[in-house]
Amino acid sequence: LPKLPEAVSKIMQEKDSYTAMAKLIGKTPVWLFHGDMDDVVVVNESQKMAEALKTIDTEIKYTEYSGVGHNSWEQAYAESDFVTWLLSHSLSK
Repeated sequence: LPKLPEAVSKIMQEKDSYTAMAKLIGKTPVWLFHGDMDDVVVVNESQKMAEALKTIDTEIKYTEYSGVGHNSWEQAYAESDFVTWLLSHSLSK
């Protein structure tokens, strides 16, 4: 079997309790993506989630795309190190 990623990437989110969500995520590395022109889920939702994850020392990477709306996944999946980052994590680390 090919090696499967043991990290998570959150590209968008719904409103939730950020602290509670961060505790559920725990130490799983997270790469958040958001477009600053998103009119479906406002960008500060991801900003708040990133801050909540930082408070519990989760490895967090945050990328905010200028001029991008709700379709930030297009830029996220095009990131040159996206797959490398996912595959670089192991739950045993």
